[in-house]
Amino acid sequence: MSRQRSKVRRALLLASVLPLGLPGQAVAAGPGGDAELTAEAPVPEWNHEGGGRGGAGGTDPRAVNKKIRRAGATTIAGASLAIAGGATAIAGGVLFYFGSPERLKELKQDNDYTLPVDDPKRQQIIRNAHATTFVLAAGIGVLVAGVVTAAVARSRLKKLREQRRTSMAFAPAPLRGGAGLHLEVRF
Repeated sequence: MSRQRSKVRRALLLASVLPLGLPGQAVAAGPGGDAELTAEAPVPEWNHEGGGRGGAGGTDPRAVNKKIRRAGATTIAGASLAIAGGATAIAGGVLFYFGSPERLKELKQDNDYTLPVDDPKRQQIIRNAHATTFVLAAGIGVLVAGVVTAAVARSRLKKLREQRRTSMAFAPAPLRGGAGLHLEVRF
């Protein structure tokens, strides 16, 4: 019997020390903890009790925080994608210079207005011209996809933060000698 109590105490202690997850979500064992005991530990559910919160009444703040973190990570991923696409587009622009028809004209002028067929410079210019189209198109496509992803995720992040932050509630507060008005504003 005492062994069972110690297991329950240990599980409750681990539950109070570990970060709370969402209800029904598996929680990893803490430092020096046992995963089996942690799984047995109760995870409290979010119950909205009403009160001074004016905005989103019955939403779980942990779920909202998770959505905010996910939107922030998506914003960062979209911006990283846009940076990678921009770098690829710049590389395509550099290849465009190295594969431009003007370079072939310069080579033609250097060789008495004839293009040698077996010249390695000519072959390099032609290879660069072929690669330019693909690199530039891929870079611009990835840049646009990253910008759109970052913009949509950023607007969602702002909306979620705004929902969580701004709330204003008035609540009557009974006092001994009468009544009062309680004002709660969150920014």
